[in-house]
Amino acid sequence: MAAQEAGAGDLYVDSVAQYLAAHLLTPRVTAEGSGTKTLSRRQMETLASYMRSHLADPIRIDDLADLVGFSRFYFLRSFTTAAGRTPYRYLTEMRIEAARHYLESGSETIHTVGRLCGLPNPDNFARMFRRHVGCTPSEYRRQRILP
Repeated sequence: MAAQEAGAGDLYVDSVAQYLAAHLLTPRVTAEGSGTKTLSRRQMETLASYMRSHLADPIRIDDLADLVGFSRFYFLRSFTTAAGRTPYRYLTEMRIEAARHYLESGSETIHTVGRLCGLPNPDNFARMFRRHVGCTPSEYRRQRILP
């Protein structure tokens, strides 16, 4: 505004406005993550919280990347570096832990537990649970109920 009042032309004012808009809209890398391809602790907490609160829903990589303002591919590299595993594996482990908790403490059916944890296909749930825990969900529940 001051430049325009001082007699600068409209082209100058438009150029400054475009520069300012581009500067303000460009994502910034925080000092915590500067120069590295990783996520900050706060970003990881935000992502983990989002995953926990949406366990039963389909979670897409693009949704997670948008949450922290990264491109899909930069997010995949950054997350894997920060967590030591891919977002898919991290989410799967989180879902299996939630399923273990439900199986130990609840009376929900195995099918319901799978749905609550974002694994609505019973066969896929049983296969994935077995791969991570070493037994099927029903075997796991039986082991936890019997003394």
